[in-house]
Amino acid sequence: MGCDIHTYIEVYRRGRWVTVFGPRYKSARRSRRDDNDTAVTRGSPEGVRRDYFIPPSVPYTDQYKAPWDHPLYLRRNYGMFSILAGVRNAIDCEPIAHPRGLPEDASYNVRKEDKVWEHDGHTHSWFTLDELEAFNWDAVAWYEEERTGAGGPWKPGEFSAERQAFMVTSGKIGVNVGPGRLALVKALNEAAPDDPTVVKLTLTHWHMARTQVTYKEGARLHDEFLPALRKLAPNGDASKVRFVFWFDN
Repeated sequence: MGCDIHTYIEVYRRGRWVTVFGPRYKSARRSRRDDNDTAVTRGSPEGVRRDYFIPPSVPYTDQYKAPWDHPLYLRRNYGMFSILAGVRNAIDCEPIAHPRGLPEDASYNVRKEDKVWEHDGHTHSWFTLDELEAFNWDAVAWYEEERTGAGGPWKPGEFSAERQAFMVTSGKIGVNVGPGRLALVKALNEAAPDDPTVVKLTLTHWHMARTQVTYKEGARLHDEFLPALRKLAPNGDASKVRFVFWFDN
C-alpha cells in the first residue's frame, strides 16, 4: 500500500499559531455541505472541514486552483519521506530529525484534522522554517548505483559477481537477477539444448557506478516548497513559520 504525506503550514501571530495552509474547519451547526454543495466526507463531531486555507502571498501556479496544485502541497516522494522522518526508509537515510509528534501548541485546524485521521495518521512531526534553512542540505543522504554501460551476451567465466547487475532476457522480457541465480540460468540453457520448445535465456551484464545523492536532491523541496515558506515569514522571521506533517498508508 502506498504512503502519502499530509502537510500543514502554520504562522505565529498574536501569541498563537494559526493555519495558513491546510484544511479549514467551520462550526458543526453549519450545513455538512460546502459552498459548492459537495458532500463533506471527513469531519469531526465538533466541526466540519469545508475547504482549504490558501495564503494570499503564495498564489496558485496552476489555473485549476486545487490544493494539490499549490506550491505548498507535497506529493508522494519516498526519498523526501525518508529525509523528513525516516518513513519508507528503504535507503537507510538518516532523517533531519526523528519524529517529534504534534506540537503541543498546534493550531486549531491542525488539531481538528489530527482527530479526523486518528489511527490512520502516523509519524507526526514538524519543523520551523529556520530549522530547515539551517540544515546542511548539501550533505550526502544516501548512495545509488547506476548502470554505466551494457556488455554483450554473457559467456561463462566472463563476468565478475562484484558490483555488477545481471539481466536475463527472453525476447522483450527482462528479469534482474543476482549472481546467486546465474547457475540456474546456465542450467536452464543447458537442460535441453536441442529442444525448440525450451526458451533460451541470454544473460547481459551492466557495470555499476556508485553515485551520491544529497539531501537537497533527494527531498526536492528547494524548487517551490521552501521558497513558498519564506514568503510567509512575518517580517522575515523564519522561526515563526512552522511545517507540520504526518503520513498515512
